[in-house]
Amino acid sequence: MAFNFCGSGEASQRWLAQLKPDPLGGQAREMDEFEALVGISQLGVALSGFAGVVFALSGHNAIELPENRNRLRVLLQNGLAACFLSLIPQFLWGLVSTEMVWALSSAVFALYASVSTVRSWRIALQDRAADPALTGRVRGSYGIALSIGAASVVILQIGNVAVWQNFNVFFLGVSFVLLVAALMFIQLLASRLAA
Repeated sequence: MAFNFCGSGEASQRWLAQLKPDPLGGQAREMDEFEALVGISQLGVALSGFAGVVFALSGHNAIELPENRNRLRVLLQNGLAACFLSLIPQFLWGLVSTEMVWALSSAVFALYASVSTVRSWRIALQDRAADPALTGRVRGSYGIALSIGAASVVILQIGNVAVWQNFNVFFLGVSFVLLVAALMFIQLLASRLAA
C-alpha cells in the first residue's frame, strides 16, 4: 500500500504518470507509508539530537532562561514523540489488519497528545504563578494556535480510531508533533542569535 502525497484522484494519477524517471535510471514512484513514517522518525531524532548539541555548545546562560528551558523541553518531548509514535505502526504491522494498525496507532497517539497537552498547560500555569511577567515570553504569540492545533489533531485521531482507520490522518498527527518540535528549535536558535 503506497502513500500518495498528491491525493488519490484521477488528476493526481495522471500527474504521477507523467513523472519522468530520475537521471540515475530509477523510476518515479509513490512513497511507501512506512518510508514516510521512518522519515518522520529520523527527523524527530535529528531535531532532538541537534538541539542537545546546540545547548551543550551554548553554555550555561542559555539553559538558565525559563523560556529556553520550556522550549527545549517541548522540543525534546515532541521530537522524541514523533520518533516513537511513527514507529508504532511498524510494530503492529503483521499482528493485526491494516485498518487496525492505523486505528490502534491513532488511539495511542490520541492518548499521548491528550496527556501531553494537559501537562504542557499545567507547566505553563505553574510558570505563570511563579512569575506573572513570564507568561508572554513562554507562551509566545502562537501558543493559542498550537493548542487549537493540538486539540484538532486529538479530535482527528479519535475520528481515525472510530471511523476512518486511515494512514493519512495518523500521518497528519505525527507531522504536527514534528512541526511543533521544529518551531521550538527555530525559537531556540533565534533566542541564541538574539543573545
